[in-house]
Amino acid sequence: MQKSLLTRIGEAFDQHRNEHQAQSARTDAGPARTALPPLLRWFLPNGGTLLLIVILIFTQNVWAGQALRNLTAESAASTGTIAYQGRLADSSGNPLTSTLPMSFRLYSAVTGGAPLWSEQWTGPNGVKVSDGLFNVMLGSLTPI
Repeated sequence: MQKSLLTRIGEAFDQHRNEHQAQSARTDAGPARTALPPLLRWFLPNGGTLLLIVILIFTQNVWAGQALRNLTAESAASTGTIAYQGRLADSSGNPLTSTLPMSFRLYSAVTGGAPLWSEQWTGPNGVKVSDGLFNVMLGSLTPI
């Protein structure tokens, strides 16, 4: 009866492993070395890993510099507006629906002081309130 291909491959693998173990037993005539646990051995760097780390450190300005330039360009291209939304109701708590004049101000302190910036939404620029809800882009009429 003929052996299958998988059986032959398995036997060749076993023979190779046995020869390798016998050869390593002959060459280990020196003092016994303590073997590292497999997980710890996996974390130890080899020469290729160390070389890659050194290359990445020395070339970081090339590959990370572009990302930094993109980040600063995006922040420089800011629109200078602040989205603000709110809810308006009458004295009974019923939501309002109308176009209303509104004033917005920014202060440097929680209480008191003069406003650092103000914007008037009146006339054709009045704030549209629907079911008590409104939203505006502060700084779109008067730059912040």
